[in-house]
Amino acid sequence: MTISVIVPVYKVEPYLRRCVDSILKQTFTDFELILVDDGSPDNCPTICDAYAKSDNRIKVIHKPNGGAASARNVGLDNSIGDFIVFVDSDDWVDSDYLQNLFDTRYDLTISGVVIQRTDNGSTEKPYTPNIYIEDNIDFVTLIKEGSLFGPCCKLFNHKIINTYNVRFPENIRWGEDTMFVVDYVKWVSSIRVIENCDYHYVMYEETRLTNTPSFHMIDYVAVSREYCYDELAKVAPAQRAELERVVSDEILTACSIYIPLLLLSHDSVQKKVKILQHYLENKHVQYLIKKRKDFLRYNFSLRVALGKKRPVSIICTFNVFYGIKKAFKFVYGCMSNTVKNKHHIVRE
Repeated sequence: MTISVIVPVYKVEPYLRRCVDSILKQTFTDFELILVDDGSPDNCPTICDAYAKSDNRIKVIHKPNGGAASARNVGLDNSIGDFIVFVDSDDWVDSDYLQNLFDTRYDLTISGVVIQRTDNGSTEKPYTPNIYIEDNIDFVTLIKEGSLFGPCCKLFNHKIINTYNVRFPENIRWGEDTMFVVDYVKWVSSIRVIENCDYHYVMYEETRLTNTPSFHMIDYVAVSREYCYDELAKVAPAQRAELERVVSDEILTACSIYIPLLLLSHDSVQKKVKILQHYLENKHVQYLIKKRKDFLRYNFSLRVALGKKRPVSIICTFNVFYGIKKAFKFVYGCMSNTVKNKHHIVRE
């Protein structure tokens, strides 16, 4: 068996068939498909079992709910392929996905991705094609492009995973997938980045905009990104300074995303204050605020938030700012409609 495709499954009943069907339609056929039912409470377990009965390449594992990291680890423990591929159960892949990865196999092969928005729009995100060998592996570029983040769109060598016991940390709720990739690349001698974009990653825009960021979100981001820096700096000491910079950019970018989302959410002021206070007290954030003035200079939302001492002041400032912004958009819209109507009358 050449490739083991591991798919963690949990509460994805509307999307599971699309994912599995796309894998079964691969032009590359020498693979096993491991569906790990992570205690899903819907009909996913039944759907998985039905697929296993119809195709002998499919293996189903049922386990108590433990999260995506746990499910992927169980998949690794039960895989027999020479290479490993991970696919999320609400995503899908084009028919040549496995073939393109296998034809260009190195210790790690990375392909591009199609960002598939739920409004039916999509954006291709190809990475810069390159081959990195041993001491010439440019981790800084790989982080900047985002190609090291997450286990999807990649072909892993199973022997390296087993030799160095690379596994997903199960005690981290966010960023554990990137920590797995970093643990893996510490042991590789070659990385190939290809330009193909045949993995469709689904982005649920409505969920991202309406859900309040969790209390510990910035903690999770900081821990996973600091881990990236610590581990990669050990294997590439010459890149230490630049690695520190790009990793700090990642943490500050997360702040610039999650703080406005928090402030614009429909939660109570008390809840916002509690979460925001926790974000601002994070030691990594405090350290970066003092060290990265250049980043804050070009990021208005973060500069406003971190320029205030009290969370209540931050919330009031944001409410005023976005109130003005909303009013401006309304006035601009009215003026545009007026101009359009005048042109329409003139034509008549």
